[in-house]
Amino acid sequence: MERGDVVPVVGARLLLDADGKGSLQARVAERLLIDHEVELPEGGLTPFREVNEAVALLKGTVDAQDLYFPIFQAMVDLLKQGVQIPKPLQQLAQISDFRLMITVMPDDLLARALVQARRPY
Repeated sequence: MERGDVVPVVGARLLLDADGKGSLQARVAERLLIDHEVELPEGGLTPFREVNEAVALLKGTVDAQDLYFPIFQAMVDLLKQGVQIPKPLQQLAQISDFRLMITVMPDDLLARALVQARRPY
Protein backbone atom coordinates (compact mmCIF):
# COMPACT_ATOMS: atom_id res chain seq x y z
CA MET A 1 0.00 0.00 0.00
CA GLU A 2 2.73 2.45 0.89
CA ARG A 3 4.18 2.20 -2.64
CA GLY A 4 0.79 3.01 -4.13
CA ASP A 5 0.35 -0.42 -5.70
CA VAL A 6 -3.12 -0.96 -4.23
CA VAL A 7 -6.19 0.77 -5.65
CA PRO A 8 -9.47 0.18 -3.81
CA VAL A 9 -12.53 -0.08 -6.03
CA VAL A 10 -15.66 0.91 -4.14
CA GLY A 11 -18.95 -0.74 -4.97
CA ALA A 12 -22.39 -1.32 -3.55
CA ARG A 13 -21.28 -3.62 -0.73
CA LEU A 14 -19.87 -0.64 1.16
CA LEU A 15 -23.11 1.36 0.96
CA LEU A 16 -24.73 0.17 4.16
CA ASP A 17 -27.23 1.78 6.49
CA ALA A 18 -26.03 2.80 9.94
CA ASP A 19 -27.06 -0.62 11.29
CA GLY A 20 -24.60 -2.22 8.85
CA LYS A 21 -27.29 -4.54 7.51
CA GLY A 22 -29.54 -2.55 5.20
CA SER A 23 -28.46 -1.32 1.80
CA LEU A 24 -28.65 2.33 0.85
CA GLN A 25 -29.03 1.11 -2.72
CA ALA A 26 -32.24 -0.68 -1.71
CA ARG A 27 -33.70 2.60 -0.48
CA VAL A 28 -32.69 4.38 -3.69
CA ALA A 29 -34.11 1.58 -5.85
CA GLU A 30 -37.41 1.58 -3.97
CA ARG A 31 -37.77 5.32 -4.46
CA LEU A 32 -36.98 4.96 -8.16
CA LEU A 33 -39.66 2.31 -8.59
CA ILE A 34 -42.21 4.28 -6.58
CA ASP A 35 -41.52 7.44 -8.60
CA HIS A 36 -42.18 5.48 -11.80
CA GLU A 37 -45.19 3.64 -10.34
CA VAL A 38 -43.59 0.21 -10.72
CA GLU A 39 -44.21 -2.40 -8.04
CA LEU A 40 -41.36 -4.04 -6.20
CA PRO A 41 -41.04 -7.67 -7.30
CA GLU A 42 -42.61 -10.20 -4.93
CA GLY A 43 -39.27 -11.59 -3.75
CA GLY A 44 -37.74 -8.13 -3.51
CA LEU A 45 -34.51 -7.08 -5.19
CA THR A 46 -31.18 -8.86 -4.96
CA PRO A 47 -29.04 -7.37 -2.16
CA PHE A 48 -26.37 -4.99 -3.44
CA ARG A 49 -27.84 -5.13 -6.97
CA GLU A 50 -31.02 -3.24 -6.17
CA VAL A 51 -30.42 -0.17 -8.34
CA ASN A 52 -29.33 -2.30 -11.31
CA GLU A 53 -32.46 -4.41 -11.01
CA ALA A 54 -34.71 -1.37 -10.61
CA VAL A 55 -33.26 0.12 -13.79
CA ALA A 56 -33.84 -3.22 -15.56
CA LEU A 57 -37.48 -3.20 -14.40
CA LEU A 58 -37.89 0.27 -15.91
CA LYS A 59 -36.32 -0.77 -19.22
CA GLY A 60 -38.64 0.02 -22.09
CA THR A 61 -40.54 2.67 -20.15
CA VAL A 62 -37.65 5.01 -19.38
CA ASP A 63 -34.33 5.62 -21.13
CA ALA A 64 -31.59 4.45 -18.76
CA GLN A 65 -29.68 7.72 -19.23
CA ASP A 66 -32.71 9.59 -17.91
CA LEU A 67 -32.29 7.75 -14.60
CA TYR A 68 -28.79 8.99 -13.74
CA PHE A 69 -29.91 12.21 -12.10
CA PRO A 70 -32.91 10.71 -10.23
CA ILE A 71 -30.64 8.03 -8.77
CA PHE A 72 -28.08 10.64 -7.69
CA GLN A 73 -30.85 12.88 -6.30
CA ALA A 74 -32.35 10.01 -4.30
CA MET A 75 -29.01 9.50 -2.56
CA VAL A 76 -28.65 13.23 -1.90
CA ASP A 77 -32.15 13.26 -0.41
CA LEU A 78 -31.26 10.36 1.90
CA LEU A 79 -28.27 12.35 3.15
CA LYS A 80 -30.49 15.39 3.73
CA GLN A 81 -32.79 13.14 5.78
CA GLY A 82 -29.90 12.38 8.11
CA VAL A 83 -28.49 9.19 6.63
CA GLN A 84 -24.80 9.10 7.43
CA ILE A 85 -21.98 8.28 5.07
CA PRO A 86 -21.52 4.54 5.57
CA LYS A 87 -18.87 3.63 8.13
CA PRO A 88 -16.87 1.45 5.70
CA LEU A 89 -16.47 4.45 3.37
CA GLN A 90 -15.45 6.66 6.28
CA GLN A 91 -12.85 4.10 7.33
CA LEU A 92 -11.53 3.70 3.79
CA ALA A 93 -11.21 7.48 3.39
CA GLN A 94 -8.97 7.62 6.46
CA ILE A 95 -6.35 5.30 4.97
CA SER A 96 -3.80 7.82 3.75
CA ASP A 97 -1.65 5.28 1.88
CA PHE A 98 -4.24 5.08 -0.90
CA ARG A 99 -3.33 7.66 -3.52
CA LEU A 100 -6.10 6.58 -5.88
CA MET A 101 -9.58 5.23 -5.16
CA ILE A 102 -12.19 4.28 -7.72
CA THR A 103 -15.93 4.15 -7.20
CA VAL A 104 -18.37 2.43 -9.51
CA MET A 105 -21.37 3.98 -7.78
CA PRO A 106 -23.67 6.74 -9.08
CA ASP A 107 -23.18 8.94 -6.03
CA ASP A 108 -20.60 11.15 -4.38
CA LEU A 109 -20.38 9.34 -1.05
CA LEU A 110 -16.70 8.48 -1.45
CA ALA A 111 -15.89 12.12 -2.20
CA ARG A 112 -17.90 13.19 0.84
CA ALA A 113 -16.04 10.67 3.00
CA LEU A 114 -12.70 12.01 1.74
CA VAL A 115 -13.77 15.58 2.58
CA GLN A 116 -14.80 14.48 6.08
CA ALA A 117 -11.40 12.84 6.51
CA ARG A 118 -9.78 16.08 5.30
CA ARG A 119 -8.23 14.37 2.30
CA PRO A 120 -8.10 15.91 -1.14
CA TYR A 121 -9.90 14.15 -3.93
